Order: sequence, then C-alpha cells, then structure tokens
Amino acid sequence: MKKIILFILIFSFGITYWDNLNSNKIAFTNNKVQNIYNNIIGKIEKQLINLHLSNDSKQQLNLEILNINDNFLYLEKDIQDKDRINWKIRIENILNSIKKINDSIKKNTLIEIKNTLNDSTSQIQDSVSWLKYWELMYYADSFEWAHTSNWNIFSQKYFSAAKCSTPLNTFTQVIFNNKSLLVKVNDRPSCSRFPNLIDMSTLAFDFLAQRYQGTKKWEYKELTKVDSDYYKHYIPENFFNDSHVFLNKKIPNSYIANETFNLWGEILNNSNILKLIINYPSWKEIELKKVDVEKYFLYSMPLDEIWKYSIRLENSWNISKSFNIHVFDKKIFNSKKVFENKINKFSNIKIEHEHIAMDFDAYRIRLWWNNLNEIILSQNEKQYRFYGIWDVVFFKEALRDFDLQKEIKIEILSSKTLTWFSHDFYTNFYGTFSGNFILK
Repeated sequence: MKKIILFILIFSFGITYWDNLNSNKIAFTNNKVQNIYNNIIGKIEKQLINLHLSNDSKQQLNLEILNINDNFLYLEKDIQDKDRINWKIRIENILNSIKKINDSIKKNTLIEIKNTLNDSTSQIQDSVSWLKYWELMYYADSFEWAHTSNWNIFSQKYFSAAKCSTPLNTFTQVIFNNKSLLVKVNDRPSCSRFPNLIDMSTLAFDFLAQRYQGTKKWEYKELTKVDSDYYKHYIPENFFNDSHVFLNKKIPNSYIANETFNLWGEILNNSNILKLIINYPSWKEIELKKVDVEKYFLYSMPLDEIWKYSIRLENSWNISKSFNIHVFDKKIFNSKKVFENKINKFSNIKIEHEHIAMDFDAYRIRLWWNNLNEIILSQNEKQYRFYGIWDVVFFKEALRDFDLQKEIKIEILSSKTLTWFSHDFYTNFYGTFSGNFILK
C-alpha cells in the first residue's frame, strides 16, 4: 500500500494551475486513500489559481476530476477486497487524468508569440564625457580582509578598486577592449608612486583580461556615489547553510529597478514548507511559499522599489539570517560608454501565467540568452518597462492601466553584459523582438 501511495504522489506533482473548478470533493473511510486524494485535489485547488480558461477547457478539466473521483472510489473498494490487479488499473486511470489535466492547462497558460521585427536596430546611449586613460593592475592575495581607505573590508570576492583622485565610494566603469564592468572605488594606492594606477580585485580583473601580463592601458568613467557600506558581490552559496540550503554561485546582490530577482538553489533535506521572506525598502513584506520541496527550488520576484531589500528563508526547522540586495535607478547607468555589438533576434518568445505569492499573479517571459533584456509593454499611450537576465517576471497588477482584453504590444531590447549583474551591460541596446499578444 505504501508503494501505491508513493507512486501516485510522485506523479501528482505534474499539476500546476487552477481556475476555481468544481472538484466535488468526496470522503473515504480509508485514511490512506483519503490522504492521497486530498493531496492531489489540494494541489489542483492550490496551484491552479486565477487561470482564465475557455468553457471547453473547464468542461474537460471537470470531466477529468470526476474521473479521478470515480477511480478513487473504486480504488478504496479494491483495497478493501485486496484486489491487487484492479489497484493498478485504478492508479493508471488516475495518472492518465492527471496527465490530461496538465496538458490541457499548459495549452491555456502558455502564450507563444512570433517575432515580427524585421531589422535589429540599436538604441544609442547618451554621449560619453570625461573619459581618461590609466594603467590597471590587481590586488595581491595578501591584502585579503585588510581595511581599505574608507574602512571597508577588502576581499577578492568583491568588485572593488583602489584609485587616486576619484572620490571614495564612487561607482566607476572600467573599460578595456570594448568591454566594461563597474567597481566601487573604496581604496587608494600609493598615489605618490602610482598616480595613474587603478588596482582592482582579481574577481573584477579576471572578467576583462588575463593576469601576469603587466599593466595595460584602460579607460574609466566615474558614474555615481554609492553608500559607504555597499559592497558589490555575489551572494555566498553557503549563506543559508544552517537551513541546509545551498544557493547558485551567480546570484548578484545588485539590480536595477523593475528587474527580476531570481533565488535558486538546492535543499539537502526535504522540507514540507520553504518560505522566502522579502522586506521592501518601503517596509512592505511579501512571503513566497513552496510546499513539499524535494531538492531544487526557484523563486522569482520583480523588484519595483529602489534602494535596499532584506531577504531571508524559513523552512520546517530553521529561520535563516538575512542578506541585503540593492536596487538602483537605471538612469544612473545611461551615461556609460557602450559599444556596437549586434545581438541575434529571438525567433519567438513564451509567456507563462504564474501564481508566485498570496494575492500576487505574475507573468514569466521565458528568455534563454544571458543578456540584459529590456521588456517594453505598451497599449495606446501607456507603457511599462521590465528588465532581467534570462527570464523576466512582472506582476499582473503592474499592468492595471491596460485593458487586458485587448492586444498588448511587446518589444525587447537587448544588451550584452559581462557578468550576471545587469548594470555591467556594455553594448548598445538592440531591438531583438516585436510582437502583439493578449494576456490570458
């Protein structure tokens, strides 16, 4: 009996959407059968929220749920009669109904749009001024954990640099060989001996050039002041070690407004509940909850406020410590020096409807290239912009000024980025997609 329970539960995870269908729940005398049934129907009701289905799709889903109900009634009787042959038949029928529900739902939640863009055109950045040529090197490892001139802690894991004349705590674009990235200037070299030197952490340097080849001629551009306690870095993969959670190695701690924040990783022990708690700059709090997490997880969240967010995890046995992520206004990066470098167009894109938190419906635009993508949604004179590296997620509520029964135009502009940080884009934004769709 335990094997049968496990068998059904494994296959029941395929269901992912819901539209308040009439499930006609039934009660069983056998507690194990009741638990299996409640698990399957519960997943339908819990995860298929706010999906707008056609009448034909609703009828088909209701039919399959009735089939599930009938087969569970027969399954309970077969268990009482110890009829093992018919057990398998009932299980196969239940799994077939689950598969049909899943297939039907995917057709109603996935919007595929073909590209109607003829030519890939570029959006030119603002003109660049105050560029200077300097020599660049990198820190020795012996400086690890030493104090910098502004009393930050130096680490090769941070995107930072030492430089003369540039004000401390300045976000600075370092440019070499038609590529660039941003570092925080938080230290000084010996300015009497090396007045023209930019000394970078090896993490930053290695994205641009090879070590042990002497100093090189580089350009730089000062962009904006940042907080003295700000560090640019990837979130440590073992940050949630106490919760038996390991993160992907490339999760940035810095974003631009309306960019998608993705937290993904692996949980070593199965967790009945895994909650991501996000505290906004405005003190608003959102909780994203996943149940029955077996191994891998992904949380996606649009960041629609500027400044500092606090992130923590809670699972069945632990409340984690929190880390901060920083969100900047994209306008402060518009004066960067960028280069011509054409990007291939998307042949088509896919949009999926998701329910990512209580009272929060969202849409995910699936993109498969790790460029910085700017999504422009427009209808009449109204327009919204969203950003992301890989997929882009935005709340349905963000489109409240649109008529969702009418066509929405979608355009995508893409720029190459040297790292997983969106502000490290270094090419002009090229038009890579244009099309129209109606949200479901």
